[in-house]
Amino acid sequence: MHLRQALLKSFMDEKRFDQQILPSKAAEMAKDLVSALSPLIADVDGGNVCYPSGWNEYQTRIVPLFEKALRLCCRLRLNLFDSYCFFWPEPGADFDEEMMTNGQTGAGGCSGAHVRITLFPGLSASSNEDFASGEGKDAGLPHGLCRSKDCDVIVRALVLI
Repeated sequence: MHLRQALLKSFMDEKRFDQQILPSKAAEMAKDLVSALSPLIADVDGGNVCYPSGWNEYQTRIVPLFEKALRLCCRLRLNLFDSYCFFWPEPGADFDEEMMTNGQTGAGGCSGAHVRITLFPGLSASSNEDFASGEGKDAGLPHGLCRSKDCDVIVRALVLI
């Protein structure tokens, strides 16, 4: 393990990082995302601003997602054996349950739905050996997703449909 990785691991193992720093940063990121998206999501009806149902609680619901993403990001920095690719499904793309989530548990019946906007990218992982061998070509996957033959989608993209 390199010195930089050892320092990161030491910092990540601290109780303060896990209980204060990470949750605080996740809450800040969720607030920023909701603030940035609010004008795009809102409809104006006779001078009244209307948001989709559940939008007011959305910030609270996505804080755990950002917290998990930050934890994952930190852990990925410690792993030198795999390659990772982020992917962002484009607006209008067909909803694919293997690669995407709309953030609702048991949200079946999404077949035929299309992506309105990607809120958070997905992540795929592959062994560095596949990329080095030249076999890691894009296999007709949605734009922005590169993966090799043994690649796994380890985090589904969060999208609004």
